[in-house]
Amino acid sequence: MRRLRWAFLAALGLMVAACGGNRSNADRLSVTVSIPPQRWMVEQIAGDRVEVNTLMESNANPETFEPGVALLSALQRSAAYIPVGLLPFEDNLAKRTGVKTVDTSKGIDLLYGTHDHCLAHGEEHHEHHGIADPHVWSSIPNTRIMLENILHGLQEIDPASKEYYQARFDSIDHILDSINQEVTSKIKARSFLIWHPSLSYLARDYGLQQIAIGSETKESSPRQLQATIDQARSLSAPVLFYQKDIDPRQAQAINAEINAKLVEINPMNPDWLAEIIHVVNALEND
Repeated sequence: MRRLRWAFLAALGLMVAACGGNRSNADRLSVTVSIPPQRWMVEQIAGDRVEVNTLMESNANPETFEPGVALLSALQRSAAYIPVGLLPFEDNLAKRTGVKTVDTSKGIDLLYGTHDHCLAHGEEHHEHHGIADPHVWSSIPNTRIMLENILHGLQEIDPASKEYYQARFDSIDHILDSINQEVTSKIKARSFLIWHPSLSYLARDYGLQQIAIGSETKESSPRQLQATIDQARSLSAPVLFYQKDIDPRQAQAINAEINAKLVEINPMNPDWLAEIIHVVNALEND
C-alpha cells in the first residue's frame, strides 16, 4: 500500500501539470465545505482555481459544532456551499445564508442504525430507522460519488472551466477506481473493533464486521462492554481503532482484554487519501 501511495502522488502530479491554467488569487472562486476531507475532494477537481473555506477544523466534534460569526460571514461570501448533507450543524445553514448548495451525499446508498449501540454489520444495512450514518467519506466508492457531485456543482457555478474540472475529475476517478480494486484484494481482516462507529461504509464495502465499543453520543455500560469484548474474542478481531480525541489509556485498558493491534485514526484528516490508506494498512497487516 505504501507503493500505491507513491503511485497515486506521481499520477496526481502529472494530472496537475497536464491541466495547468491556474487563476490568480483575485480571480479564484470561493467555496465553503463542511469538513476537512471535503477540502481534499474539492482541490482534486478544482486545483488552484478555487479557494476553499472549511467550516469545521479537524479537531472539532461534528455532533456539537456550530459555526461562529466569522465562518458564517465567509460562507455568505462563497459562490457555493458544499456540505456533506448529513451532519447536524448543516441543517438549514444554506437557507440562513442564501448560498447555492451542492449536496455531496446525493446518490449515496446510506446506512441507518449504525449508531445504535452494538448493531452487527449485517443488521445495519437498509434498516431505515434512526438517523443516517453521516461518515460517508470513509468509503472509496462513496467518495467517488461525492467527487462527481462536486464536479457538477463546480461546473454549474463556473461553466467556463467545465472541461478543466472534467479532466481533473476523470483522472482522480480513475486513480480511486484502481486503488479500490487493489484494496479489495489486499484486506485480510474480516472484523475490527472501533471506539465509535465511523467506518461503517468501509466495512460494508469490503464485507467486514465493525464492532463498536460505543455510539457517537454515549459509551457502553459494563454489560455492553463485556458483550463487545466477548464478540471481539469470538471473531478474533485483529485491530482496535480509536479516534485521536480519545484518551489512548481508555483504549489500552479495553485492549488488555482483547490483545488486538491499537491503531489511532482521524476521520477528519484533511488528507483524505492518507487516512484511507492508513486504515487499510492496519486491516491488511493483521
